[in-house]
Amino acid sequence: MIDWSSSNTPKKGEDSLWAALLQWENGVARLTTKNHLTRAALTAEIAATLAGELAGQRVLVGFDFALGLPAGTASALGLATEAGAWRAVWDRLGADVQDDDSNKNNRFAVAAAWNAAITGGFGPFFGCPPRLPASITKTLSTTQKGVFDYPVAAKAGGSLARTRRVDDLAGSATPWFVYGGANSVGGQTLVGIPRVAQLRKTVSDSAVWPFEADAEKARVVFAEIYPSLFYTRVRGRGPARIHDREQVAETAVALAGLDANGELTALFAAPTAEARVEEGWILGVR
Repeated sequence: MIDWSSSNTPKKGEDSLWAALLQWENGVARLTTKNHLTRAALTAEIAATLAGELAGQRVLVGFDFALGLPAGTASALGLATEAGAWRAVWDRLGADVQDDDSNKNNRFAVAAAWNAAITGGFGPFFGCPPRLPASITKTLSTTQKGVFDYPVAAKAGGSLARTRRVDDLAGSATPWFVYGGANSVGGQTLVGIPRVAQLRKTVSDSAVWPFEADAEKARVVFAEIYPSLFYTRVRGRGPARIHDREQVAETAVALAGLDANGELTALFAAPTAEARVEEGWILGVR
């Protein structure tokens, strides 16, 4: 289970990259956690672990950011969707996002450019730090409130909602929120999806749920998680109380418990057609 970060610099501790790995050894669960400085390092370690220590084993890899955007995004961007709206968005992000080995990334520029392409102005993405170039701030606002409202009208026709169907059910944040406080999952999504796409390409016997047919039957399943479904935050600081570490550890334990009881498979029941085509779904939301 992975706690993601869109940080622009290498970082450890609070609000950084944490991974929890739970393995069954002779019927006993063994849990380890690790903090990573950069997305590149974490992605490389996941790939190496899946090909090495976990080779031949079935593995569920969960990421706590949106693996899809609200329905209509691909069409609003004018993308060809013959291979699937979700894949069209993933491919476009792969082409647009720059995220180097030191975490330096262009997520604000991408969000601004997508706003320009979708609406010609502010929205659907919002949230950025002050003192960015005018080329970014002319279409990416620091806040949504008082600037524009959802649904936003797309230049190509149709409109985009603030949230996905699964966000409404789970109470999770809008994937359009790029920066500016807690739950800025949009920034994590922009730099996260290209990394999952990289892993999907590297690990040949893997699949992304719920987009790919029978994805849950693959040896390695990549899925979206929302740790708040399994973990209640306890306020406090210090090594023993790092929220990001605790939430992925507890999520791993909870899902492993469901697996041990034969209840995990039920979580992969096919969600809505919209989720399978473009929006994605959070594992555990019914």
